[in-house]
Formats: sequence, structure tokens, C-alpha cells
Amino acid sequence: MPTIRELRESQGLSQRELADQALVSVQAISRLENGKLVSKITLMRVCKALGVPASEVQGAQVFENRMRSHLRKK
Repeated sequence: MPTIRELRESQGLSQRELADQALVSVQAISRLENGKLVSKITLMRVCKALGVPASEVQGAQVFENRMRSHLRKK
């Protein structure tokens, strides 16, 4: 299974170009490529921009929206 970085590089995209296509920040791309937590919507947008299903991407760590809202309440 390829990583986000491998997919991005194979398509000749910079982090900025992928971020622009996916409508996410460059920081979100960096987080994905470094195995940090990102929202499910971020992963879905990036995968759509790359033309691959999220199930075929290695190393993506996703947190659910309910976890995010739970953390905000504390």
C-alpha cells in the first residue's frame, strides 16, 4: 500500500499543489505524510484529489469528529 507522500510524488505534485487541489492546508498534508492525526474529512479530501480510496492508503491516522467535539468540551 502506498503512502500519501508516495502517491503525491508519483503524480509530480508539491505539498502546496495537493493542498490546493484538496482544499486543505499544507500543514494538513504534512501531518498526513508524517503519520500525525488528521480529521476524516481531511483524509477523504486528499484521497479524492489523488484519485485513490482511503482504504488504499498506508499510514493515515484519522480521528473522528465525535472525538474532536468531546475534546473541546473539556
